[in-house]
Amino acid sequence: MNLMKRIHLGLLVGILVIGFILRLYRFDSPIADWHSWRQADTSSVSRIFIEKGFDLLHPKYHDLSNVPSGLNNPEGYRFVEFPIYNFFQAGLFKLFPVLTLEEWGRLITNFASMFSALLIFLILRKHQNERAGLIGVFVFAALPYSIYYGRTILPDTSTAATILAGIYFFDLWLKEKVKYKKFIFYFLSILFTTTSFLLKPFAMFFTLPMLYIAYQSFGIRIILNRYLCVFAITSLFPV
Repeated sequence: MNLMKRIHLGLLVGILVIGFILRLYRFDSPIADWHSWRQADTSSVSRIFIEKGFDLLHPKYHDLSNVPSGLNNPEGYRFVEFPIYNFFQAGLFKLFPVLTLEEWGRLITNFASMFSALLIFLILRKHQNERAGLIGVFVFAALPYSIYYGRTILPDTSTAATILAGIYFFDLWLKEKVKYKKFIFYFLSILFTTTSFLLKPFAMFFTLPMLYIAYQSFGIRIILNRYLCVFAITSLFPV
């Protein structure tokens, strides 16, 4: 590894560490900041998992009113997003109760935010250069808006991370020549894309870069490409 590569690697690690630390601001504070009601609802689902068991297909929370949906909800069902985020939040709390449930939620979001930052660097480096990648990751890591939502108890940051991973591995799949690597990238892209759709269905809007990359590789034949058809069906079916 030459000197410039080492410098770039050091800068990347430094930016990620600083970004992670910035998102630890008021790490142990109660849920009383902006969007506190939405964060409390999300964490409530995780708390029900801890109290009554992990029923991913029938998530519930502590609101029995008809205010959110206009419908009576005596069982407290919460069919908003598939509770992947809550599964990890509650699961990590049960395994390692050294942190509170809310702190685990913030930590998951923090790691997801830094994973997004790393993916931004990798995508920009691949399509531009390392300098562009470093600028991109620095802006994302230091942007106040990103810092705030990078520490909230919400699934949105995890959605951004998984769809970025889906785009990144989709791009690698199209460019890779080695068959076994191509299969791995294809599988990872489907896995992360599907996860993002389950976390937040509006992640489908962010598949436009995939369509553009696929068009660059196949042209108008993307409509008939069997791998792309399997990709689309497999990603959408769980939703």
